[in-house]
Amino acid sequence: SSEKNTIEVPDLPIKANPYTAAVESAKIGIYDENTGNSDFFTLVLPSLVVVTSFTNQDYYPLSEKALKQALELNKKSVLANYLLARLYLRMNKTENAIKILEETVKLAPECYEVNYYLANSYYSIGKIQEAEKITNSMLLKFSRNLSLLKLCTEISFAKKDFLSAEQYIAQVLQH
Repeated sequence: SSEKNTIEVPDLPIKANPYTAAVESAKIGIYDENTGNSDFFTLVLPSLVVVTSFTNQDYYPLSEKALKQALELNKKSVLANYLLARLYLRMNKTENAIKILEETVKLAPECYEVNYYLANSYYSIGKIQEAEKITNSMLLKFSRNLSLLKLCTEISFAKKDFLSAEQYIAQVLQH
């Protein structure tokens, strides 16, 4: 969501198809099992639900299988890797998520979401130095992002760097 589309998209009527149905279902928190799983996008798009639904867990095995199949088709897909990592974080498989995110950040080193979730995952398992290294570089580009500032606060607090934590808290409150 942090990536900006600089292409002006014409306002055209959207025709229903498996892709649009999967996206619309994901928006309302439903994993669309009826896409047909016939190509890369029909495998990936239903898993967008990972970023919209936080209560339903029934789709986890289906999503994992579909994302792995999609990655067999395109190992360098940032989207498929990111969604699989987010799914693993939901499943409390943090180490699996970290492995995927470490590889994905090589594919998209400037992508906020990939970097944020890698830093957050490192923080959650106690790899404070690694998390701090990532967040420090992210602050150069995303200095006003509240989620990032909150993570920086937590990292500073974990390091017992209360002065930095206080500065991050002040920035959060200002925004």
